[in-house]
Amino acid sequence: MDRYAKWKQRELLLILFYAVAFYAYALRISLRLSHDHYLKLRGLAPGWLIPSRRNDVSDAQWRNFRGNLPILSFVFAVFTVIANGSRSLFKLKAKGMAILWLSLSLVYLAYLHGACVIYILSIATANFLLVKVFARKKFFPFMLWAFNLFFLLCNRIYEGYSFSIFGRQFEFLDSFRGTFRWHICFNFVVLRMISFGYDYHWGQLDSHFDQEKHVTRCSLCKLGKTCYVVRQEKGVASDSSCSFTLYLCYLVYAPLYLAGPIISFNAFASQLDVPQNTHSVKDVARYGLRWLFSFLLMELMTQFFYYNAFVISGLWRELSPVEIFIVGYGVLNFMWLKFLLLWRYFRFWSLVNGIETVENMPNCINNCYSLETFWKTWHASFNRWLIRYMYIPLGGSRRKFLNVWVVFTFVAVWHDLEWKLLSWAWLTCLFFMPEMLLKSASNAIKVQSAFGEFLLRELKALSGAVTITCLMMANLAGYVIGPSGLSLFVSSFLSTEGMSEGQRFSVLVYVHCVNVYPFDIVGLPVIGGVFFSFYVGTKLMFHIQDLRSGVHNPSFETPCVSTEMKKLLLSLTLFGLTLLILPVNGIMEFDEMEWFTSFNGTKVFKTESDVYSEAKFPMVGLTLIQSAAAKGAVCLDGSLPGYHLHRGFGSGAKNWLVQLEGGGWCDTIRNCVYRKTSRRGSSKYMEKNMPFTGILSDKAAENPDFYNWNRVKVRYCDGGSFSGDSENKAAKLQFRGKRIWLAAMEDLMAKGMRQAKQALLSGCSAGGLAAILRCDDFGDMFSPSTRVKCLSDAGFFLDAIDVSGGRSLRRLYAGVVKLQNLETKLSKDCLNRLNPTSCFFPQNLINQIKTPLFILNAAYDSWQIQESLAPKSADPSGSWHDCRLDYTKCNATQIQFLQGFRTRMVNLIKGFAKPSKNGVFLNSCFAHCQTERHDTWYSQNSPAVNKKGIAVAVGDWYFERGGAKLIDCAYPCDKTCHNLVFRG
Repeated sequence: MDRYAKWKQRELLLILFYAVAFYAYALRISLRLSHDHYLKLRGLAPGWLIPSRRNDVSDAQWRNFRGNLPILSFVFAVFTVIANGSRSLFKLKAKGMAILWLSLSLVYLAYLHGACVIYILSIATANFLLVKVFARKKFFPFMLWAFNLFFLLCNRIYEGYSFSIFGRQFEFLDSFRGTFRWHICFNFVVLRMISFGYDYHWGQLDSHFDQEKHVTRCSLCKLGKTCYVVRQEKGVASDSSCSFTLYLCYLVYAPLYLAGPIISFNAFASQLDVPQNTHSVKDVARYGLRWLFSFLLMELMTQFFYYNAFVISGLWRELSPVEIFIVGYGVLNFMWLKFLLLWRYFRFWSLVNGIETVENMPNCINNCYSLETFWKTWHASFNRWLIRYMYIPLGGSRRKFLNVWVVFTFVAVWHDLEWKLLSWAWLTCLFFMPEMLLKSASNAIKVQSAFGEFLLRELKALSGAVTITCLMMANLAGYVIGPSGLSLFVSSFLSTEGMSEGQRFSVLVYVHCVNVYPFDIVGLPVIGGVFFSFYVGTKLMFHIQDLRSGVHNPSFETPCVSTEMKKLLLSLTLFGLTLLILPVNGIMEFDEMEWFTSFNGTKVFKTESDVYSEAKFPMVGLTLIQSAAAKGAVCLDGSLPGYHLHRGFGSGAKNWLVQLEGGGWCDTIRNCVYRKTSRRGSSKYMEKNMPFTGILSDKAAENPDFYNWNRVKVRYCDGGSFSGDSENKAAKLQFRGKRIWLAAMEDLMAKGMRQAKQALLSGCSAGGLAAILRCDDFGDMFSPSTRVKCLSDAGFFLDAIDVSGGRSLRRLYAGVVKLQNLETKLSKDCLNRLNPTSCFFPQNLINQIKTPLFILNAAYDSWQIQESLAPKSADPSGSWHDCRLDYTKCNATQIQFLQGFRTRMVNLIKGFAKPSKNGVFLNSCFAHCQTERHDTWYSQNSPAVNKKGIAVAVGDWYFERGGAKLIDCAYPCDKTCHNLVFRG
């Protein structure tokens, strides 16, 4: 055994050397990844900790928390002063504190949810009555679960319910729904309602908790303090103690309402009466200081490593296998630190107010090599809730193999109704099975020799490496890239060195369509390297456990190696072990590029996400159209389509603005297969919340004519401008744009658009083309008394000759028309005159449209310059490279060519502009989509023609207040342009 102990010491030195070397290498490579690709990433904002670097705020949950941190802290500080001051001044106990905190919390909820507080109080009241009436019945647990699961599912399916479903007289309340979706927060309320029900139910029975026995084992109780377990198990049995006021206070207690940690009813009620005494003022202050240091660590991390932005931007799909793994692992670490900060922040304010909760993140995410230990320390309060109120009532360890599936399925459904979460739950359960079997087997083994101990230790390290791999796969599938993304992740390991591009695509289609994987792949060495790193990391965890227990030679022990240092070393080491690198060239989409905005020649560095984050625009939630699947109205990958709806108010409550999202087209099977793994082809990857800016803004100062209308953003996921109706079964592609359009309109009609007094259909880019294609369809949906008009922004795509003499855009459109079976779906008037491809071009459609139409376009449209006039395929020599990205670098010949393009656009639009019903705003700018950005739509320096800005011109045309036929002089006469300059 002495020889084995010495070997373990040498092994530890080797592992530490390996870890430190890889960690140093990992830092350099991780920095290079962020540096090389930051121009292509969405969700980066200017940094404040290090002003010269950008900050990754692409995660909506983190961005919202971070942005609201000052006001949250101020509100909780005020509440704390009022609550603690009143307790001391008036000697308040449970009843008085319940009334006080309920009053403060309802003020908090009124701001968050507005009129939707009615829903929360109504469901909570019904649950209280159910508990009081049926708590002594044997079937009570079934009733409690059925009631709460019913509302958990209905709240999500019906997106928090519209007040209009209860009658038109209540429809006005939809304009006062607050700033935060109530049904999202209600998930935590459901857990509290079940906790109250069970605690009250068990309070009527004889308690099996042996407090005297517990005190002999609990270190806190031995010191004369009251631990959390005693508070939870002691119970509040009497009817008088379980008052409606105390119950409501528990459900909506402000410091824990938004995110927890979760606390049982018994523990909460006992501490409301007698505040916690396990943490001194000094302990709580130290806890807050540690949170502040963790927050600074997060800021530092997100300014150097843009892991989450890679996922949000979809750029991870373009990376090599190892780089994808780096990003995935980085995102998991980001998620851990994000949740740690969220939960500890709210726990801190709860502690300050005398309510102790379970610590949600007691361990670092990297300090775990078993699934059971991981789930005990990730969202630990939820884990305890599940064990107390679900796992044990289901039979506990007697039915462990069955209960695990039930519990994790509930966890997935509780989070959200998404297939990727169910995939996460069932993958986790699948991985749990062998671990439980191996654990039982290893506990039965009696090691009696050094070799036996060595062999058992090696087997445990290997199983730990397998567990870590499984955990990563399950969490990536559930919370990061989804099951289809996981398929793409696996397929990235199938690329063979030396394959042609066509062969690589065949492999991708093979994986997606057949779901069988070949084995002659170069990804195996990468998988092997990653697995070995996890193996080494698991061995390091064993050594840390030995150091804590003093198993190593005493000479190895040193008082300088603190527990915190060991945790830090472990975290840094495991992170470093997995970071390897291979070179990659990313593919950059137009709408995800970083750009300069030029105001009168002054270039200001901006990104789309900066515009959102700096202006603090409202974030509007995504609504999936549940009825769409039955109609075959699905995205490219078969997922449900959706839209974002921000309700109107006041004089605009009966008016509707529907904007169709843009985002290019896919003209080949290959392009569409790639597209369906992005937000442009699947709702699985769409942002859950979207900022409403420009024409969608709810502020009169930014959107004077439409700010109080019902504003809708219909998401684009069909690749054919809401026009196609076909499928490709072999590639599992659905081209159902026309059906999506109809399903969205039917859903909106049912939500009040049918009674619209005024309606405007708009769209940008591919959505602008869709606004033209669907304009008369939109007009036919309303009664003659409704004012209906259409607006196309950057959707006037010309059938133009490119720099090589060909027609690049015509080739693209021909592919779209053929692939999506548009030959019979386009305008019949046009098809009688021209071929189907020509009838996809707006220039051949606009003069036949009956509904009033406004065309807003830049004469030197940036997208058309880059993809239609001078695409790379038409410019093999690269002579147009600089000009297509930066108009200031165009030579005289190139400018002359662009002037010819403008002249053709002006000539085509002049005939359309003659009827009084139509409007035009054609400015001589190098821009694309000018209604969606607040700086171009309506601001002090927004683009103007004849001193009339875009928003004013559109408003004058829509409300018939004056002329709106504005055609700018040729470049470079316009000094108001917000010209776009791109970096290659």
